[in-house]
Amino acid sequence: MRGWLLAVILACWSGAASGQTVSVRSGEHADFTRLVIKLPERAPYTLTGSGVQTDLVIDGQDYEIDTSAVFDRVPKTRLTGITALPGHTGLRLSLAPRYEVKSFWFGDASLVLDIREGEQPAKPVRLRPLPVPPPRPGHALRLLQRDLDRRLPMKGPPASPNGPDLGISRDLLLRQVGRAASQGLLTPMARRIPPPAAPQATPEPVPQKTAARARPLPPGMHLHAQTAIDRDMGAVLARLGAAGAQTCLDPERVDVAVWGGNASFRQQIGPLRARLLGEFDKPDKAAVLRLTRLYVHFGFGAEARQLLAEVGGSAAADPVLEAMAAILEDGHAGADSALSGQTDCGPMVALWSVLSYREMPAGISLNGDAVLQGLTALPVHLRAYLGPVLARRLHEAGYKRESARVRRILNRVEATTTAEVRLMDAEIALSQGLDAPAEATLGTVVAGNDAPSAQALLRLIDARLRRGAEISYETAQLAGAYAVEYRGQPLGTDLAEAHLAALASSGAFDEAFAVLDQVPDADAAGRAASRARLSGILASKASDYDFLHHTLSGSAAPPDGLDAEIANVMADRLISLGFPTEAARYVAPPATGPEEDLRKRLRARVALAQGRPRQAEAKLLGLSDKAATRLRAEARARAGDHQAAQELFDAVGEPDAAQAQAWLARDWVALLDSKDTTHAAIARLKLTHAEAEQDGNSQGVLARNAAMIEGSQAARAALAALLSAHPPPQ
Repeated sequence: MRGWLLAVILACWSGAASGQTVSVRSGEHADFTRLVIKLPERAPYTLTGSGVQTDLVIDGQDYEIDTSAVFDRVPKTRLTGITALPGHTGLRLSLAPRYEVKSFWFGDASLVLDIREGEQPAKPVRLRPLPVPPPRPGHALRLLQRDLDRRLPMKGPPASPNGPDLGISRDLLLRQVGRAASQGLLTPMARRIPPPAAPQATPEPVPQKTAARARPLPPGMHLHAQTAIDRDMGAVLARLGAAGAQTCLDPERVDVAVWGGNASFRQQIGPLRARLLGEFDKPDKAAVLRLTRLYVHFGFGAEARQLLAEVGGSAAADPVLEAMAAILEDGHAGADSALSGQTDCGPMVALWSVLSYREMPAGISLNGDAVLQGLTALPVHLRAYLGPVLARRLHEAGYKRESARVRRILNRVEATTTAEVRLMDAEIALSQGLDAPAEATLGTVVAGNDAPSAQALLRLIDARLRRGAEISYETAQLAGAYAVEYRGQPLGTDLAEAHLAALASSGAFDEAFAVLDQVPDADAAGRAASRARLSGILASKASDYDFLHHTLSGSAAPPDGLDAEIANVMADRLISLGFPTEAARYVAPPATGPEEDLRKRLRARVALAQGRPRQAEAKLLGLSDKAATRLRAEARARAGDHQAAQELFDAVGEPDAAQAQAWLARDWVALLDSKDTTHAAIARLKLTHAEAEQDGNSQGVLARNAAMIEGSQAARAALAALLSAHPPPQ
């Protein structure tokens, strides 16, 4: 019988375990599709398969995985199908070609699967460095020197008394040709040089240091040699050195609209990449520049910079192109770029000049109409990408009218009404104090799962924290997921901080402090700053239990790790909850300004709570405000000086407290006008009794007895009323 019962229990237990259902959540992002499986606990798992099918097997577990809602939020583009794995606890994922699955754990037991595009050899997003041999100026220089040695004498008198020194000409040509060869502008073409017609003495070779020495040109020497790179760089340096007198760039150098054709990107990039290297594996400058411009046309800033740096070298140096590539990659090109100082030029030049600044200089001359014309002339994809950047740049520089016009241009066409535009609109609304519409727009961007969703979530959390609004636990968890996705990037660091603050704001203080202690590779200063921020939210929003638990257990920041304002809030709440000794730690260090005045009052409250009224008054030295006066009144009352306490309570406008002190001080005259009828009646009795004693000798026996009877009746009624108002404990 016992064995049968045990078998039934085991069968029921195993049936309950095997019946547990685990759901799969899904989300679509710009570059990947995400699946999140929330398991009861972490377990070993394997990913196997290749091509268009991948199997996930969770070892040693018996769960039912519900996949019914996977395609409610994601299209069948990267993930084309998902089913439970037959015979195992797991999933079978059907993928589109070229996609693969990446996995990682998040939180306690959330298994995350990301379907991303795999590495493809033909993918034109990143260029692999092409082998480019280093420049060999020596061979070209030797050929030229050999030819000049035959034609120009190294020494000797000039052809005429006022004629040029041909030896100097020879040296100058050698130096400049050598520089051109070192910059990759010359390629030597070897050919046989016929021997001289008649033997003649070979002059001594000029030492390198003599040939390289700069000498002033004598009169009559009309010779100047300069490489194209030196010429262009000299013009750029001259422009940077005299920004006020510079001329505008040639519009063709930034006319990105004509740098691409109607064919697809893949169709245009192939022929140009094939022509990058010319004879002797030297980069073809024209092909490098055309391909760089094509990258810029399609918005690939990183690829354009890499191509110029690794393939083009000095032969294809173009400071303007480099600045444009930097704008596409970083959002700006720096204050000293080749595009700076051109904001009052023609449309396309002025546009790129504004975009080149991280922050536009004050007092800069701006051709606003030209900038807007340049924006409308951009290809649609670049207008959608750079338009929000331009609007934000103009708004931050104080050009509100121009910024609004940019936003109107972007909102005219559906292709440019992107999530980035909505994010920019929300940021501008926040800067104008329009919190409600801004947060609504940010919520829409977050829900869209587009590229700027993570930034929108960060702005949304910051806005709600700033005004003390509630943040849901789900929002906090989403911030944590994005923090993992962008780990190692500045955005990831900001999201990790927002994740902690959002957890605390949602009331999940235990999880917030636990996550803070588990942050990998966090420096001590960053961890301390995060703990201080959590402590501020703890002091202002936590329940009494959570506040005391984390404060007294040491999870919250120590007093020396908080700024004075938060420390004062912590102390105030500890005093109110009856922990004056713990509160004293937070107000012991000195502060400055209003926070020090508040800290003095808090120290006085600590002393009062500890039964030290004289010390409390000492803590208030130098303060004369109403709050300090009231604390002095309370200190005098606790010290037994009720008369002084009565006067101080009257001074701060608290008549009830003043009359209570008058009662304790037996100031019956002050109590005659009391709102408490019982106190007023007793005060009248006391004063009447005193008067009767004074007038007793002038009255007869009957009159005195009648007065005593009347007084006893009044006293009995007053005492009954007093006992009724203040009944004794049962």
